[in-house]
Amino acid sequence: MLSIIPNYLYKEILKPIIQYFYNKQSNFSLFYYEPFIQHYANYVIDLSLVNKKFFQMISELLKDILNFKNYKALSQFMVSIPTLDKKFKLINNYNFVKVIDNYEMEKYNIKYYNKILYQHCKSFQDTLPILNGTKKLPPNVELMLYLKLEKENEIDLERILNKQERDNEINTLVCHTFILLEYYYSNINLELIGKLIDFLRPINVVFCGERFSLRQDKSIFFNQSTESLNISSNIIKPIEVSNIKNEKTNLKSLSITLSLNGITRGINGCYPRLNDNSHLTFCDFYNVSKSSINIKQDYISMIKTLSNNKTIMDLHLNEICSYGCGSECINGLNTTFVSSGLAKLFSSSTNIKTLLLEGINYTDKNYLNSLVINKTINTLLLFSIKDLNPIFNNVLSKTRTINNIIIGEPPIKIMHLEELLTKYSESIDLYSLSISLYKDDDIKTKLNLLINKINTFKILNIKELNIYISNSNGYNTSKFFLKNNNQTILNIIYYNYTLIKYLGF
Repeated sequence: MLSIIPNYLYKEILKPIIQYFYNKQSNFSLFYYEPFIQHYANYVIDLSLVNKKFFQMISELLKDILNFKNYKALSQFMVSIPTLDKKFKLINNYNFVKVIDNYEMEKYNIKYYNKILYQHCKSFQDTLPILNGTKKLPPNVELMLYLKLEKENEIDLERILNKQERDNEINTLVCHTFILLEYYYSNINLELIGKLIDFLRPINVVFCGERFSLRQDKSIFFNQSTESLNISSNIIKPIEVSNIKNEKTNLKSLSITLSLNGITRGINGCYPRLNDNSHLTFCDFYNVSKSSINIKQDYISMIKTLSNNKTIMDLHLNEICSYGCGSECINGLNTTFVSSGLAKLFSSSTNIKTLLLEGINYTDKNYLNSLVINKTINTLLLFSIKDLNPIFNNVLSKTRTINNIIIGEPPIKIMHLEELLTKYSESIDLYSLSISLYKDDDIKTKLNLLINKINTFKILNIKELNIYISNSNGYNTSKFFLKNNNQTILNIIYYNYTLIKYLGF
């Protein structure tokens, strides 16, 4: 049977399967869960054992897609050092790619590898030799730099950067990822960090700072060389986002936290409120220092910049109130101004493929219709959404572009999942629906009842239904099976950590 079809056709059939398993490009794709890694690995091994030719084709495909991002998932197929079992490994060239941390740098002979990602996570003083050039990294090494910075480190950092600027030094470091870990209330100089980013020219930047601070301009992070920027742990002003230079930027992934509710409160003339500690509430941080006219102008400018951008493919918008009041602060207020701005962004964007909305709960017709009109968003992630019915009824039942839905934290109850599937099984048409499920008592019995219920559906236009259940018992178990009636693949995954957005690179 295998000889009837030319080998190159088999390879073309296998290629999308391997890419689906291991070539996840979105920065907001689900974390590589161990159950999924092993499930995919078993499937790949089964395919490779068909015959010698299949083994060779699978091997070639895995080598083609091997990179730093899927290194963990593919490492079990690789030869770490030259051994006698080399011929039995699917990735038998041990010198392709290597990811090492602080304590392994001296362990490996790095000249054997084509490309190394060095995860450097040490104190600022230990990082100085790399920054000032006294410790040279070989050209095949890319740096993933975790920089823990305190106020007292600024003098040394400024001295290094001034010397490099004065001597016109050229940076020979290849900085793959720069993760800045700011100690709370350290009040570090972000302008100085901007100079460091200009020098390092990292591809990926993550800023883990004081969440509710508006004290400094964060537009310094919009460096021309940066392709992925995650500053969602720290609130950013709309006017700072509008400083993205669309004609020069290479930004492909952007993750930010905004106070959209603060904008709504500001233009509605709401008086700033204090919390129990006599501090401004999250939603009033922004509008306390701005007039309603300026607030509107800043927001309009941000929407215009993002709408005109042609490079960002992954966009994560987080409402700061998802960490606090859950948007109760805008109950009874007119939210049309903010939701209309988002509607303009979604309906006019021609490049966003993955959209993550966190704590953004607008339900007006114009806003929801913009997600239907958009022709590029194929993956929609929803976190901290109060009511999923408007999305299912007014977006998923109408769109033919959005194919993948991920519903993350907080988990929903199994009864709510059953209600959604029962209500919309015939109207939605999705490739995959992934849901984080609340672990009820007697969850296994309830899951069996849910499966039996699904089996009664005449139509279920979902090819892959992934159910994630938090497992506090500390072990991972999974079920993967094919449903007979409508061929929906149902994956039930128990995991012992939080369902999160993929923060990596």
